[in-house]
Amino acid sequence: MSIALAIASVVFLVIFLVFSFPAYQKREKEKFDLRNHFYFEILPPKTDNNFMLFIIPISLSLLCFVGNFVYFAITDFGAMNVVMAFISLLIAFSVGVLFFLPLSKLRERCLFSIIFIVLTAVLNALLAYEETVYRQMYLNNLVYVAFAVNGVILLFTLVIIFSPKLFDFSTKKNEDGTNERKRVYPLALYEWLLIMVLPLSQISIILMEIIKKQG
Repeated sequence: MSIALAIASVVFLVIFLVFSFPAYQKREKEKFDLRNHFYFEILPPKTDNNFMLFIIPISLSLLCFVGNFVYFAITDFGAMNVVMAFISLLIAFSVGVLFFLPLSKLRERCLFSIIFIVLTAVLNALLAYEETVYRQMYLNNLVYVAFAVNGVILLFTLVIIFSPKLFDFSTKKNEDGTNERKRVYPLALYEWLLIMVLPLSQISIILMEIIKKQG
């Protein structure tokens, strides 16, 4: 079950990305660049007849992600697993909100970005801690694979958190005096990278489920 949910979350995310990027280019007559475009910019106007075709895949991806942690909390019931399931729900909610918050709501958008990044760090830190417990209980070397994955994601989120230019939204002036977006906005790039890396957190669930079955 956990494998199926993990695969589904990745597949729906890929469908969303593959479908959305060309659609944006066709709609806006420019290439969608992950380095300086935010989540909300990839969505068409809500009045667009195909609006739901963009929303459904990313929503299903996030639901499968949350569903996996909820399933893990049910099958391996414990306080920490329940907390992680709740954190996964908050992460999914934050990501969903970021797809609808424009930069005109800068304070709110920065708040949900911080929630997304910090909770991703917390989730992977908790997974890494639980893996050390599993190692002591089951003496299975598969734990090291899961620990390595969570460790890399945790390190990545810490790099984001302490990035000095994370909230740099400044523009540059063209020769004619008009404003132009910079080549890279760190927050935009990190958000996109993080949503692509996030599903990897489920590897821990899969491996811990296998380890528990092996005893």
